[in-house]
Amino acid sequence: MSTQIIEHIVLFKVKPNTDPSKIDSMLTGLNAIISLHQVLYLIADTLLRTQSSPFPFTHMLHTRYNSKDNQTAYSDHPSYVTVVTDFVKLICDDIMAIDWVPDSSIPRLPSGWP
Repeated sequence: MSTQIIEHIVLFKVKPNTDPSKIDSMLTGLNAIISLHQVLYLIADTLLRTQSSPFPFTHMLHTRYNSKDNQTAYSDHPSYVTVVTDFVKLICDDIMAIDWVPDSSIPRLPSGWP
């Protein structure tokens, strides 16, 4: 397995008038899968706003993996599939995923930076 950092962002458009407890359950479920060993970083939360987009996304998930193989294993993992099936698909009108490999030549903040 080759090591190459993969960044993954998913934007969610929650259906209007969704019970806030269902949104909380979705976010809690997504954030809980940080425990999977394939995941280097994970955060799911509410978006403050989106600009210049006809797609009013409301929430996001940002994850990081050290290989495409680990990203694939994560997306096939039963814990992830359960969250998507039991929460995400039931309350979201639209979902958009974006993956990229960061350019290692770009300076980064020091490790442990707040």
